[in-house]
Amino acid sequence: MPPDLDSQPVLSRRALLGGPLRLTLAGSVLLGLGGAGMWLLGSRESEELHASYRVLRKRDVVFFTALLPGCIPQATSAMHAKKFLDSMDSMLSPASDAMLSQIRKLVDLLSGPGTRQALTGQLSNWYELQPAQVEAILAGWRSSQRVTLNRFYATLTGLV
Repeated sequence: MPPDLDSQPVLSRRALLGGPLRLTLAGSVLLGLGGAGMWLLGSRESEELHASYRVLRKRDVVFFTALLPGCIPQATSAMHAKKFLDSMDSMLSPASDAMLSQIRKLVDLLSGPGTRQALTGQLSNWYELQPAQVEAILAGWRSSQRVTLNRFYATLTGLV
């Protein structure tokens, strides 16, 4: 006996897309709100200038201090880091606001927890990484097929 066509459940486009679409939209809204909250929290922290420098912020000092031994293996002491940061601050002091803004955006991007993990594969903060780990991250960026990572490498090593 043929099945009764009237007893078959009717599958409509609205029923099919209704549930998953609502979940997708809700997830997108939550991610957006979470990202905005992290950006607001991070932006307050990132604007404080370091007491010892004219243009370097606290976040910049932490980032470049961690990056230095990965770029220059011989520069492992605090004295090396202090000399480097002093020279970087002197070099960036006469820079335009637009250039400082671009450098700060790059540091903020690489220092943020979500983007740091996505771009480096590391959950740890930069200052918690060993110089060999930083070298491996930079080597990966240098040889990456992604142009953005190549540019990160070129910009950072050019600054250092």
